[in-house]
Amino acid sequence: MGTINALFLSSLPITIQLMEEYFLNDNEIYLTTSFLNEHYDFEVNVKPGFDVIILDDGALNKIETEKIKNIIAEKVFNKKYILLTSSYDRNYLDFFIAAGIDGIISKKVEPVIIKDAILKVYSNNKFIDEITKELYTNSIEEIKTSASKENLTSREKEIFMFIGKGYGNKEIAGEISVDVKTVEKHKSNMMKKLNFKKVNQLYLYAALQILNMSLMIFYILPDDMF
Repeated sequence: MGTINALFLSSLPITIQLMEEYFLNDNEIYLTTSFLNEHYDFEVNVKPGFDVIILDDGALNKIETEKIKNIIAEKVFNKKYILLTSSYDRNYLDFFIAAGIDGIISKKVEPVIIKDAILKVYSNNKFIDEITKELYTNSIEEIKTSASKENLTSREKEIFMFIGKGYGNKEIAGEISVDVKTVEKHKSNMMKKLNFKKVNQLYLYAALQILNMSLMIFYILPDDMF
């Protein structure tokens, strides 16, 4: 693996300084930092050379948060995204998870955790730190109780995996060589089997599984485990 080019966006000069100092002589990650404020133009600054974007959300208002969430969900740029946040609002974090964010990190963590997250998401894995994961402990158990995976077919489990990674219908169709309507039909069947009434519930549940916040990530386990 070559050097990973990462962009760190923050509204706090001291945080930027700490990150610059930590990654100054790092041989695996080349970190570029940029000051983020209410006038920050996200599209202009996300240049092609960056592999991973670490976004400190402290300066974002509601409109900018929605804009960036859509950029992530619609894959406007071919990037990996990590959210660095001080929020412990489940609705707020669910908003990004359902969009397909690659990692979520609390601002309480040390820079070494941020480096670990960068390495993992760059290698196509999802990452969430232990502090943030605690927020989801009870809800995971509630979802596992209400959503039964026993009746999902092998194809549905495969599609579920892609949903959790943030793939859209067209991308999933290309990966498994079917048409988009077939993917939509499978998703509809999965929602019925999992007892979900809204598609966002399916997206969130799949993303949570990929983020490894449940004890059983079913798409990598043997069929007889279900």
